[in-house]
Amino acid sequence: MATLLISIGGLYLYPESIIGPMYGRLLSGAIIFIMAHFIFVKYGSFKFNKEFLPEIKQFCMPFLFYVLSGWILSQIDRFMLQSYIDKVDLNTYDLVLKCFFGIEFLQNSLSAVIFPKLYEIWNKQERLSTTKESNRYFNVFTAVNIIQLIVFCIAIPILYKLLITKQSFYDAASYIGILAAGYGLRSILNFYLSTILFAKNTLTLLKIFGFSAIFQIVITYFAATYLGLMGKVSMREF
Repeated sequence: MATLLISIGGLYLYPESIIGPMYGRLLSGAIIFIMAHFIFVKYGSFKFNKEFLPEIKQFCMPFLFYVLSGWILSQIDRFMLQSYIDKVDLNTYDLVLKCFFGIEFLQNSLSAVIFPKLYEIWNKQERLSTTKESNRYFNVFTAVNIIQLIVFCIAIPILYKLLITKQSFYDAASYIGILAAGYGLRSILNFYLSTILFAKNTLTLLKIFGFSAIFQIVITYFAATYLGLMGKVSMREF
């Protein structure tokens, strides 16, 4: 919400400029950090123990690289498309992807709540396997995710008409359903991600990402070249 308010306010103060969105990201990030630090100090404690460093490094470094590489890969497609897609269409596509940040934020927040509960259940088992209780959490995530995507698909075209005056951006309605279908598959991704992280097998996660990244870059190139923007949007779901 802070990102949205600061960004929109910045656009009104500095029209035709990216100052608003830039400071929207920066200041909202600072606000989130301060709030998280305050909550941690109030309810938790920090104790440095160097004995844990090797294990932390072994687990976190591949996962950190996975997260950073995933972010880069999700942003780089717009640069690849500049030579093949009209700039107006590319801006329309970029804007609708920005709108999906809200969905991604809610998905990540829900995952952060569910994963510890799953790990608590699995820690009590001798063998790693799903149970009725753990499956219940995955079902809750799937249900909440589908409901919020339905609401989102209805709300975004309405908000576009209220907040955006440039008619060309209204073409984004053609892409919302396809992109939402991709975000709906996050339930399946979370199932595998939770088990890989629980097993502390982040190197496997990195290998999977490497193969999928190569596939996505290649398919993005051919889809954009021969099928245009709609082809790129459709192939994104793979």
